[in-house]
Amino acid sequence: DNSLDFQEFMVMPHGAPNFREALRYGAEIFHALKAIIHKRGLSTAVGDEGGFAPNLPNNDAGCELIVEAIKAVGLTPGKDVGIALDPAASAFAVDGGYNLAKSGGGMKTSAEMTALYKRWIDTYPILSIEDGLGEHDWAGFTAHTAALGGRTQIVGDDLYVTNTRFIARGIAEHATNAVLIKLNQIGTVTETIEAIEMCRKAGWRYVVSHRSGETEDSFIADFVVAMGGGQIKTGSLCRSERIAKYNRLLEKSAMHQASAGVLFATALLAPSALAQQYPSKPIRNLVSVSGGGENTARMISEQAAQILGVPLVMESQSGAGGAVGVMATVRAAPDGYTVLYSTAQTIVLRPFLVKNN
Repeated sequence: DNSLDFQEFMVMPHGAPNFREALRYGAEIFHALKAIIHKRGLSTAVGDEGGFAPNLPNNDAGCELIVEAIKAVGLTPGKDVGIALDPAASAFAVDGGYNLAKSGGGMKTSAEMTALYKRWIDTYPILSIEDGLGEHDWAGFTAHTAALGGRTQIVGDDLYVTNTRFIARGIAEHATNAVLIKLNQIGTVTETIEAIEMCRKAGWRYVVSHRSGETEDSFIADFVVAMGGGQIKTGSLCRSERIAKYNRLLEKSAMHQASAGVLFATALLAPSALAQQYPSKPIRNLVSVSGGGENTARMISEQAAQILGVPLVMESQSGAGGAVGVMATVRAAPDGYTVLYSTAQTIVLRPFLVKNN
């Protein structure tokens, strides 16, 4: 109950070298944000998922506060840490439009909401937008993803409810490029894994998520590691039922660091997937490689570039000890190529070879 229309403003410590550092980034930003809010005479009470809920003059102020907190701890917005949004637009969807009543933003169409998010992406380091439109606005989501999906992750939660029937429709209609995965929403581990497999086959990302009514059970921390998607949404660094998940991930990270140091084994490129994207290129499997972290990722990137004859973007999620399989997919983008190495938070090295602008 505050002045913000949008449900959640989150941080993504995508530039951290490992999970432990990513968690430190988040914890320091959380406490810096609390100090900034307190200094302005605003409430520092937290909600169900541990986030602050101050009364701010408008929705933009949420992004501005987070950018200020990132800078306050000596990190660089966009480079070290980005912003993830969950507007939960179904909550303010009215009569085929969107009523930003709390902030005084008035009624907006789907196209106007997409234009608002575009302005924010131009202004703030936004990496992910979840439920930017309402759960019944399928046509709006398709246009939304077409406009923004090349620059940011577009996540469907209410649109899909972890249901493969809805995810299949989303894939067919290009409604998003990622899915929020909630195990206790669809009801069984089997159905949850089926939803994730559907995302993998489509080349989509997936974010394993908590729910509002959590306990200290930390199973989803183990589950996100096993699924290897690289992203977990499990609340702020506050409240024991949220911290329990982070503590379990720290344990998993420590298990990885205590291993022999040979972290990754990979059979990287799927010839059929690459042949579809680069039909004129000779495609073959990469040899298996092993090593640690950044060096391994760079080795894979260089080999892939030599095979395809173009530089490739590779995003890698580094993690658990021992030999782990690596899946690669190729996603098309408008044009141009660039080379990027980026680490993420969790446990399986999962490179994505991306033709990128």
